[in-house]
This record gives sequence, structure tokens and C-alpha cells, in this order.
Amino acid sequence: MQPANTPPSTTWPEATLNSSFDTLVSSHRTVARTVVSTDCFKTELSKQWLKFLVSPAALLAQSIQATAELRRTPKFLPWPKKSRYLCKALLIGIAYPGQQWPSGKPKDLLGTHGDVELWRDVLHQCGYPDDAIRILWDKEGTPPDRLPTYENIVRAMEKLTVGVQPHHRRFFFFGGHRIETPHLDGNLTKAIVTCDGKSIFDSIMIRFLLKPLVPFSRMTIVLDACKVGIPFDLQSVPARVFVIGACSEHQVAKEVRCASQARFGALSYFLVEELRKVGPHRYRIRAEKIMEAMGELFAKHGQDISISYSNLDKHVYFMP
Repeated sequence: MQPANTPPSTTWPEATLNSSFDTLVSSHRTVARTVVSTDCFKTELSKQWLKFLVSPAALLAQSIQATAELRRTPKFLPWPKKSRYLCKALLIGIAYPGQQWPSGKPKDLLGTHGDVELWRDVLHQCGYPDDAIRILWDKEGTPPDRLPTYENIVRAMEKLTVGVQPHHRRFFFFGGHRIETPHLDGNLTKAIVTCDGKSIFDSIMIRFLLKPLVPFSRMTIVLDACKVGIPFDLQSVPARVFVIGACSEHQVAKEVRCASQARFGALSYFLVEELRKVGPHRYRIRAEKIMEAMGELFAKHGQDISISYSNLDKHVYFMP
């Protein structure tokens, strides 16, 4: 078949062709000088490209060589670096050093900073660039704009989902205190506690984390805190959302100490261990596999893992 806008001919004329590269390659004709013209650009084909047009055997030889090299590479490789717009993450770890509850009981948590470092490593292996991962924590020496205050957390949640498009992925982690507190309307509601002693209600998290999502986007939320339960109603969310919490709405989340004496939240530590068993080439686990691997272990320590998700997938996966 003749290319569009080209008069019938037994040989290709030396002329401007309005055709695609695929049409030129499939022709296998000898071309002395060809100019390709499209809606986007005009450029003269290089001598190297013309050589392949003249001799398809050279192109075939290179293809065979590339296939052989590919077979010699490892089967599984770390995911390539992704665009900072395709994948974004917000990691929040609050230890509340030196703070107390109104009852006088200390607020200190020992594993939240370790949790942030665990998830940062996982995200790096999943291909998240450094500038796509925002960390807010109250480590000593942290700049004021990186402290997990009320204003910084709300602003970071807003930036996490602004401009989200189909097939974009977002990851949110919170390690800290979660309490039941009176809302503005007088009803009791759940909220996370910031390092400056303020409360971020679930309704605010829904507003900034879930409502901006669009169809075919993905949000993964990990809440390694107390009193999680089923925090959000996901039935009306058009995106793929997976929420996992450390315990039910009336339970206390525990911390664990590993062989190196480092402390971590139990959910973060064991969930990351399960992800590492799968391997960095995939890093996704089906929901029932999480319950099978961790449910019984947590139940022995008085914790029931809570999992909720939007009903958009036949098979539900936890995926950073």
C-alpha cells in the first residue's frame, strides 16, 4: 500500500514524505536522502538511520545482540526512578520528647523515627526519588519547616495530593499518637496528635488526602498508631485506596525491639519484613496474605490489624 499523499511509484522518489518511521522502515527501499515531516517536527534522517533502511540485516543483527544481552541481565532489578509527580510520599514520625498528657503520663514514643527510616528505605527501593519523599519528624536539630506541627502537616497533606492525575501514586505514613477527642460539633471523633499538641481530625485528613483523588490514581495509607479501626469511609472514593492500621479503634499499638536494640512500631516493622520477603522487584502483598502472615502474631499481643480499601479491584494489594 502506498503512503498517504504519495503518488504511485515503483521506487521511492527523493521527496518529502508525510509518513511515520514505521512505514519507512517496512519499505526496505534504498533512500539517498529522505526528509520526514510530521505535525511536531521536521528533521533529516541521519546517515546511520539510512544505513539501517538500506540494510535491514544490520538492524536485525543489532536486535539479536540486544536480546542476548538482556537475557544475561538479572531477572529482577530495582524499579527505575519515577517522576516526582508520578509518585509522592509523606512520612510523619512524632516521638513527643519530653511532653506529657494532662494526666502527667509521658507521651514519649521510641519507635516512630525508626519507622520513618524503614519506610523511606522501602520507597527508595520502589523507585521514589528523594525529592518526592517529604519527611516531617521531631528529631533533634530538625528545621522548623520540617517539624510535624499542625500547620506543617496540613500543608504537606495538601501538597501530597495537589495536581494528582490518573495512574499517579501517593503514599502516606503516620507514626504517633491517635486519640478520641470532641469535634467542633461536640461529637467524639478520632484525630492524630501533632508535635505542638494540636489535633488533626479524620475529616481534615479526608479533605486533603482522599477528596482530591481522581479515577485510576492510587493512595496507600499506613497508620501506625493507637485507636485506628476503620478511619475513613472509602465507598465514595473514585480512586484505589488502601488503608492499614496497627489496631482496632479501642486498642493500643505496640512497639517492638529488634536484635540491634532499635525500636519500631510493630505494624511498620513486621509489614516491611513481609515486603522484603516478596522482594524489591514487586513490593506488593495481597490483603489476605497480610492477615495470614501477621494477624495471628498481632492477636497474641492484643492487637487486631485493621484493613480497609475501596472496592475497585478484584484482587486487593498493599503497594507503596
